[in-house]
Amino acid sequence: MVGNQTQPRLISLDTADLHATLELFPGVWQAAEQLGDPDKTVRNQALDELLQTEAHRISPLIAYLLTTRIVDPDLRIRMRIVETLANVMRRDAEGRYAIDAVRSHVISGLANFGDVGILTLLELASIDAGLIPHINKLLNFIPKSGEYLKEVAGDRSKNIDLRKIAIYFIGKLGYIDAENELRRIRNRIEAKQGSQKRMPFAPPAVDDSEEILLQEIKKTLSILRIE
Repeated sequence: MVGNQTQPRLISLDTADLHATLELFPGVWQAAEQLGDPDKTVRNQALDELLQTEAHRISPLIAYLLTTRIVDPDLRIRMRIVETLANVMRRDAEGRYAIDAVRSHVISGLANFGDVGILTLLELASIDAGLIPHINKLLNFIPKSGEYLKEVAGDRSKNIDLRKIAIYFIGKLGYIDAENELRRIRNRIEAKQGSQKRMPFAPPAVDDSEEILLQEIKKTLSILRIE
């Protein structure tokens, strides 16, 4: 880091001068390099410096670099990155969007994720509900996110929390292609419930977690206006 030196808020400059001015602050590039440092404390401090300058709303390269840290080993950094990227895709406090090239690079970075990146977002959403609006924002920009959400919803090897949040996001994204899969899961659980009613002496056929999943499926189907 550059001691306790405070980096200026580069976003306050006119757009035409942003890139040229950004190049004058080596601390920005040093912080960018330190996002890959093995020490999570150094990475967090580097992120602090970049956010203070708002370089991620100016430089397409910095914005793209941040997308690569969604899979950072440190949970706190992953959470901060998700919120930061989601806000890049929104207007700032003064009603301005980040420049087009920045948003384009964020979308490009998200598009390169694949299943691992989407699964990371789902895990974060299941850990911290406060991140759900930010994750929903990002999922809208990830191609084939709906298809992977459908896969997670039907994957019985995944834990219930992940499946439940995947079903929730299917509704938020309006991914109607998941209809058949959601119906299949619903029918299987309801069939088990029916079996239990016919044989009350048997062990419970549906546990509480599956009942929670069933209720989420019903809500999502309703949101999609399928039911």
